[in-house]
Amino acid sequence: MVIPREVESLDPRFIRDPYGLKISRLIFRSLFTIDPRTLELVPDLAESHVFRTPSVLELTLKPGLRFSDGTRLTAADVVATFLGVKDPAVGSAFAGSFERFSSIRAVDERRIELVLAAPHATVLSDLEFPILRAEDATRPTPERGSFVGSGPYALVEWTSSHVVLERTSAGRASAPE
Repeated sequence: MVIPREVESLDPRFIRDPYGLKISRLIFRSLFTIDPRTLELVPDLAESHVFRTPSVLELTLKPGLRFSDGTRLTAADVVATFLGVKDPAVGSAFAGSFERFSSIRAVDERRIELVLAAPHATVLSDLEFPILRAEDATRPTPERGSFVGSGPYALVEWTSSHVVLERTSAGRASAPE
């Protein structure tokens, strides 16, 4: 993919430019996405969700999710991503969006419980945030070539003039349905 200017970041925690945002969404998947034609919320990594109370949301991940390196994507990765974004030491540009969660925990390998400080109408669309591997979620931005996501493409090369992506195989990563 040839880009008209250098991409500042592909790390979803720090992206501020439109090219980085578009490319990162090919590398990483989110719990939910928004259909660009209908603007409806569509489950992506999430299989289902239920509000236990107006302030307690339980999400269930689809079975068999994998990152492009073949490792399993579990509730622990989702929790680590959200806690990493909230962590002041990480310095994510999106920390404020996750401050509304007073508690984030993995119930089991596929279920996540999010407790809101107060009910929030757009909480599901706020979860259109790319999920990182737990090991990447709390450290400073990875090196240019070390991004491992769960999207339909894997990063092969990233320079100031171009980004090379490779379609992930069905056996190695979860492709969108």
